[in-house]
This record gives sequence, structure tokens and C-alpha cells, in this order.
Amino acid sequence: MQTLTVPILVALAGTIIATATDIKWREVPDWLSCALVALGILFAFTADYVHGTLHPLWGAACAMVSLLIVVLAFDVSEQLSKKINAWPAWATYAINALAIIAGSIVASMAYRHTPLVGAATFGVVVGYTVGAMLYFAGQWGGGDAKLLIGLGALITFPPTIAGISISSILQGEAAWPTLLIFLGWLLVCGAVYGLVWMLVLIAMNWKRFKSPFHQALKAKRWLRWTILSADAILLALCIVWMLRAQWAIASLTLLLALVLYGAFYLSVAVRVAEEQFMRKRVLPIQLTEGDWVLDGAKVGSRWIIPKDNLGATNEQIAQLQKIAPKLTVTIKEGIPFVPSFLAALLILFL
Repeated sequence: MQTLTVPILVALAGTIIATATDIKWREVPDWLSCALVALGILFAFTADYVHGTLHPLWGAACAMVSLLIVVLAFDVSEQLSKKINAWPAWATYAINALAIIAGSIVASMAYRHTPLVGAATFGVVVGYTVGAMLYFAGQWGGGDAKLLIGLGALITFPPTIAGISISSILQGEAAWPTLLIFLGWLLVCGAVYGLVWMLVLIAMNWKRFKSPFHQALKAKRWLRWTILSADAILLALCIVWMLRAQWAIASLTLLLALVLYGAFYLSVAVRVAEEQFMRKRVLPIQLTEGDWVLDGAKVGSRWIIPKDNLGATNEQIAQLQKIAPKLTVTIKEGIPFVPSFLAALLILFL
């Protein structure tokens, strides 16, 4: 268990609010993420000042970098794409990459002069990096990514901690940085939470799920038989190891066979559940900002919402409502993921 501090209590309080809004309205308010970033930097400034380690110049540089990242996170690329025709996707990625590189350099250099502000800024950079990767990969919504930036400012991940280098951490000579531990727990909690959510959804809608699931299994019958054959070989090897009293190897072989078998059925079940329960047809009036519109929205020869969209914007929704109010589009409904943030924080600090 990590030590509770005022920034951590603020992170917990902010995540509880975000969890409530995500479950009720499927969104995390922008003001909340901005407030968490601002409070994280403010706490760091205050602590460096009290300890006599605040360097005004480097502190100001860190504040500017954090502000730049927050501005980028809150849709500056989207605004540019509205102003400039045929705004390329690579330009968005390039802007984000440059911000991450610049932020990492400034935070690392500032840490030598004003350690806590540099650490908080590095936390913002790490949160933005992880959040942006998952957002552009289509795994997270914008609210999840922005929340991680705010938590990064509060759960710091400095390049060094009290003179301890990353190499000593990797060699087991020092404790892992708190933010890195949090990200590890977030990965575990997110996987377990998503799996449980999906299994409950399947159980509640079993009649609707059963037929498409069997059809999907039939479509993958060759892969299914291949996995069953591999499992048969692994089970035979398991028996051989058991007869030789090699219990550890036999146990690992049996575990591999079970994982291989279960992973196949689980992957098919998740894909079918996504298609059956997490996609729906809606009218433009029913769209909200950030909705993932599968296959985009095309009116005549004009794409109102591109195929490779990362979420509908308010401007695109307004255009669609005006031009084609009766056009139905398919959206993908994600699960409210913020509860896994809360679970990771509770495991880490309570």
C-alpha cells in the first residue's frame, strides 16, 4: 500500500466524481480533468517552494509544457482540422509526438532544479502519452484519456526519486514509481472489469447471444479443430510429464492447454457480444459528441463523418442533422471504463 497524501486524496475524489458521471452520462467532464492537472501542478509548486527547491524559470517552463499538453488534449488538432481542408492524420500524430518529446525533455531537465514540479510535469507527459495511444487506437474515449492526464499530474512519475535511478528500480533496489504501479494495476483492473462486464452482458442476453455465437464458431471451425488438436498434443505431453513425476512442467503444460482453449472461445464470445450488444442504429438527433460512428456517415458523395473517425464532433453532428436528419448511422457503445481507474487507485492506496 502506498502512502496517502493530499494529491492522492484529490485524485481519489476526482476519480469518484468521474466514475459517477461516466456511469450515468457516459462522459467525463472536461472541467474535472483540467482541474486535476491544475491542482497537481499547484501542489508541486507549493511543495517545492516550502522545501526551498523551487526554481522560478524551470517551474515556469514546466507550467508552459503542461498547459501545451492540456490544450492539445482538449481538441486543438480537431479545431485545426476544421479550419484546414484535408487536414492529414499524420499531422495530428506529429503534433502529439512533438509535444510528448518536448515535454519529456523539459520535465527531465527541470527535475534537477525543481524536482517536484518536474515530476508532476513528467506525470502529465506520461498520462498524455498512454492516453493518446489508447485513444488513437480506438480503445479509450477522450474522457478516459484526459482523466489519465489529470491523474498523472497528481500521481507523479519522476525520472529519478531522491537520487534513485530507473536502473536501480529495475534491478529491484528501489520501489517502483507510484504512477507506473498505478498503470500496471489499471491494466489488470481494466482487463478484469471489461471481461466481467462482457460476461454479465452475455448472461443477461443469452437467448439473443446463443445463435450468433454458434454461427461464429461454425465459421471458425478449422481454427477450432486446430486448437483442439494442439490441446490434445499438450494433454498427451502433460500425461508423459506426470508419469515421469515432472509435476511443475506437467502443470504448466496443462495450464497452457486450458489457456489456449479458453482464449479461443473467449475471443469469439467477445467479438459476437460487441456486434450484438454494443452496436446500434441511431438518427443524427440521437448522436452525442464523441460517439464512435462505424463506417462514417456519407450524404451523396460527401463524407460528413469520415470512416476513420475517432468520435463524432458537435460540428459534424449539426451538419448531419441539417443535411440528412433521417439518415441512420451505426455507433459503437463502449463500456464505462472509469470505474477501473477507481479500482486501481483503491488497490494501490487503501
